[in-house]
Amino acid sequence: MIQRAIGLCIWVQAVALIGVGLWGVPLIAKSEDSDTWIALVVFCSATFLPAAVYGLLLRGQSNSQTKNRPFGLLLVASVLFYLPTVIVMATAPSGWGSGAVPAYVVLLFLFLGLWLFCAYFSGWLGGDTGKANDEEPRRLERWFQRTRQICPPPVMFLAGAILLATGYLLYPTNANQILRCERIWITAEYGLGHGLRASNLVLTYLGPLSYGAALLLAAATMILLLLCTFSSRKLRASRVVPPLKAIVVPLTILTVADYFYSWIWFLAGSGVRAIHMVLIVLFLAQWMVPVLSMVATRQNQQSAKNTVAEVRRTALVYYVPMLLFVIAMTPFFRDDREFLNYAAAYLGVIFLAAGFVELSERKREIA
Repeated sequence: MIQRAIGLCIWVQAVALIGVGLWGVPLIAKSEDSDTWIALVVFCSATFLPAAVYGLLLRGQSNSQTKNRPFGLLLVASVLFYLPTVIVMATAPSGWGSGAVPAYVVLLFLFLGLWLFCAYFSGWLGGDTGKANDEEPRRLERWFQRTRQICPPPVMFLAGAILLATGYLLYPTNANQILRCERIWITAEYGLGHGLRASNLVLTYLGPLSYGAALLLAAATMILLLLCTFSSRKLRASRVVPPLKAIVVPLTILTVADYFYSWIWFLAGSGVRAIHMVLIVLFLAQWMVPVLSMVATRQNQQSAKNTVAEVRRTALVYYVPMLLFVIAMTPFFRDDREFLNYAAAYLGVIFLAAGFVELSERKREIA
């Protein structure tokens, strides 16, 4: 029942985004801006591709009990959908991201980040493909499995903490202004908070709070890593991990959803209050899926572990298009150190969340 409710959330979001896309594409096309085609590529990626990604992954989800799990290949296909946006953002002319960091460096780091993302999500969605009673996993799945072994949770924690610390050090003046609420969070200024005064008030303070929480989490995670001597086994046994995970996962949902829906509103432009309200509702609805997942866990933790696993996998599918879009859009921020701070914050939080979720998944496998 709960899995069906989450599936309904997925398709409601997909249909709503398609409707927003059909509304926004003509508005962008009529613009006289010289970079209209860039805006169209990005806007269409955000609004039309989620339905295709959901169709792919949910089809694989329905076959999750089979021995040939298709999640690795399906995730790679999903990434390819967003590849034009990655290339456009990394190579676009001035105003959309030519500057401090060469395009080939950005593309290299994005490739590595996307590969890590696919490796981790493939494991979470399809389970451990290396069990002895399974068929020989496909070559792609084996590569993903080796990637997870090479990059265990301590590596993800270290990467997330370094990204957040580097972003702060690159432009400390900007970062301190954000923390003191003297400077508005970028998506609150140019996105969801730009159209309605009430939402602007909330997002103005929500951005600095989430950024400050991310920095504190990065510091706490580094202390935990040192205390556990970078050992995944000790981290799994630590009592500090569950509360940290309970903070970082909602923070990641907030950060990614804010970024995703703010970009849609910014690209389409203001002027239609009804569409803005649709985006605000979709933004707030992000909390329904984790709440439903928690309810399923509490109801079935003693009786039906397979049901809980299916609900968890469906919930993960819900966030895949938004995460892909966040990663694909990060080259936009390579103009200068100020915007690199934002990119480092977004990616750093995602890496921290991935590490905590991976710890939980491995603990369940051992149990």
